Amino acid sequence: MLSVALSILCAGSPALLAPAGRAGRLGAASMCASTASSSSIFVDEEAMLATSGFALPAERLVELAKAFLLSHSGLGGDPALMAESFQFSGPVVGPLSKDAFLKAIGGVDFATAFPDFNPEFYGFRVDPFEGNRVWYFARGRGTNTGPLPPFAKEPTGKAVVNPPQACSLTFDEDGLVTKYTIGYVTDRTIG
Repeated sequence: MLSVALSILCAGSPALLAPAGRAGRLGAASMCASTASSSSIFVDEEAMLATSGFALPAERLVELAKAFLLSHSGLGGDPALMAESFQFSGPVVGPLSKDAFLKAIGGVDFATAFPDFNPEFYGFRVDPFEGNRVWYFARGRGTNTGPLPPFAKEPTGKAVVNPPQACSLTFDEDGLVTKYTIGYVTDRTIG
């Protein structure tokens, strides 16, 4: 079955129809990888980023994304890092303007409610299709040991483990955030 799949993926090359067994399958997958990497179905990210024409390099955009996330207990929220055109959007909330977003997070004392919360950000990458957008993942875990008005006046003592979520930050040429997206769950069976 794997040989059939590999032969289809690798355009039916007879050299890739390896014998059954773990070693044969791994060898076929390795051979197929070299063929697959040159296929037009895979984006040449490096080439696309090199020709994106955006003023800020990928490394700088990732640094800016991390600096933004460090503000306001990992939620982002330093108005000096946001463009006037800033928009926040999640699967249920938004879009929110800069003022609406700042007002919304300003009324929530997340650090008191979850003093041990770690947003567990990882996998920062610049989008090859949008050279000014940084994608990253967040998981996040913590324990509700303090009040979270207006949602919970008393702590529950419950541990929270979030599922992996795709998030992004889009920047203008001055390095200010124009769009912030969070909360797009990638595997709801986790957390």
